[in-house]
Amino acid sequence: SDIINKKPTLSKSELSKITSLRSYVINNLEISFTILKLSRYFGISPKKLQMGVKYLYGDSVGHYILSLRMSHAKHLLITADFNVSEVCDRVGISSRSYFSKVFKARYGKLPSEYIH
Repeated sequence: SDIINKKPTLSKSELSKITSLRSYVINNLEISFTILKLSRYFGISPKKLQMGVKYLYGDSVGHYILSLRMSHAKHLLITADFNVSEVCDRVGISSRSYFSKVFKARYGKLPSEYIH
């Protein structure tokens, strides 16, 4: 159980870069992110990026980014006048069927059910 509570060997500045990942991703949701691209952008190794996201958010980089995409998609469906395809484009998900499947699994409703 020692390993579970062990803080990753990340400096304060590395952790602070990883906390800014959220706003960077949210402001660029239409981009397709890779761990390599993100680690280059933030100037930290892919391994440290993955460790940091796991440590701060309890999730893998891919899942964390998908969560940000989905919560923004839900926000857009509720507040804006977009159809499902437009929302997919805006949150950077190219497959509408994949989007609907993940959305329903997460929120219990299809994206189309959020459109008034």
